[in-house]
Amino acid sequence: ALIGESGSGKTVTALSILKLLPYPSAYHETGEIIYKDKNLIKILNKDIQKIRGKNITTIFQEPMSSLNPLHTIEKQINEIILTHSDISQNIVQKKTKELLKSVGLENISNRLKSYSYELSGGQRQRVMIAMSIANNPDLLIADEPTTALDVLIQVQILKLLKELQNKIGMAILFISHDLAIVKNLADYICIMKDGKIVEQNTKENIFNNPHHEYTKELIGYKKIRKDIIPIKENIILKIEDLKVWYPIKKGILRRTVDYVKAINSINLNLLENQTIGIVGESGSGKTS
Repeated sequence: ALIGESGSGKTVTALSILKLLPYPSAYHETGEIIYKDKNLIKILNKDIQKIRGKNITTIFQEPMSSLNPLHTIEKQINEIILTHSDISQNIVQKKTKELLKSVGLENISNRLKSYSYELSGGQRQRVMIAMSIANNPDLLIADEPTTALDVLIQVQILKLLKELQNKIGMAILFISHDLAIVKNLADYICIMKDGKIVEQNTKENIFNNPHHEYTKELIGYKKIRKDIIPIKENIILKIEDLKVWYPIKKGILRRTVDYVKAINSINLNLLENQTIGIVGESGSGKTS
């Protein structure tokens, strides 16, 4: 795992591996990135293209910006397989279904014509994982793949990555700003700050015996709110029996046949000087 705050250089490191930086405005003054005795920084674009998506793959932070909303899930997974393999359309469709099932999308495997905007955030990220393992890569680069997901889905995605790693045998470079997220995933951790790795060690040593002050800060997370602030009784906001329903319309006349009940009767009071946290998984109605 490569850990550090925003702007520390984590993503730039990851993008350098597959030469995805905005060249020539970005350039490598020194250094090497060695993969199978080849310096990836020095090889030609046509050679790095053979490695991208096959030997080394990536999962990015926001799957909605990585998946094409104009193409079906089937087309996008098929494309990454066919780019690196010479197989028939029937075989590639079968492999696409198997990939979706392997990442826990049995229902989607029967709806291959679905588009990315028809899926939840967790489902989209699983589709990205299916694409990234389609060609049994040697290395998977996961650049904060759970940041945009709620806590329950985060746990599911991390567990899935570990299971796939054990099954395929791939190495994972997991990029995050949160040590707690990678505690059960990483074997070795590098702490990055201001473009430099300030500490690196096994997971056990990082958590039990950190040396750098920045690492100690990351592990010893301090509570934001230390003092108990007195709550006043003045009600600032009052919500009573709130319902948010979306009609489901069908047929030529677009008649309402049912409703999606995003919120089905909630009540709460927000007092002066008080903070209310609304917590729940994707689709529970928080944003509504």
